[in-house]
Amino acid sequence: MPAKIVDHTTDTAENAALGTCDYAPIAGVSNEQHVTLLIRPEHIRLSRNTIEERKNVRIQVDIIVNHGDNALVVGRVGDLPMRVRALGADVVIQEGEEMHQLVA
Repeated sequence: MPAKIVDHTTDTAENAALGTCDYAPIAGVSNEQHVTLLIRPEHIRLSRNTIEERKNVRIQVDIIVNHGDNALVVGRVGDLPMRVRALGADVVIQEGEEMHQLVA
């Protein structure tokens, strides 16, 4: 995800769709520097409700590809395309629905 370093001393960056994000400390970055943020897929969950102490953003669900024991949920956070793998038991959503995407 494209982002810009907000404050390299507190390890925060800004992304248009996700807002302010914390990142693992990196040597050699400076404020206002353009970077690419990566989110480990196992840190993303879908929910109808917000959860305290998590980064909560809205995802518009476009397509659900069911694989039996899990599903690939394809959607958008703002203009940012996003794919989230969900366990089959967690797939109680429908295409066209808007959900919360939680990032640990």
